[in-house]
Amino acid sequence: MAIDDQIRTIEDKLTALEKERSRLLGELKSLRVAQDESSSVVKLGRPTLMRSPESNEEKTDL
Repeated sequence: MAIDDQIRTIEDKLTALEKERSRLLGELKSLRVAQDESSSVVKLGRPTLMRSPESNEEKTDL
């Protein structure tokens, strides 16, 4: 019966991890939506400074 208990314990841990993963994915999706909305508002509201990944120079995004 010890092996059955170990199997059950591992299955329970996997179930908990799957629930946590789903929760985190939902949170990530919400944050990305909020980021996109925030970015859209900034672009509509006023020019923003953007950094070019290649040169690390600031550019104005009009």
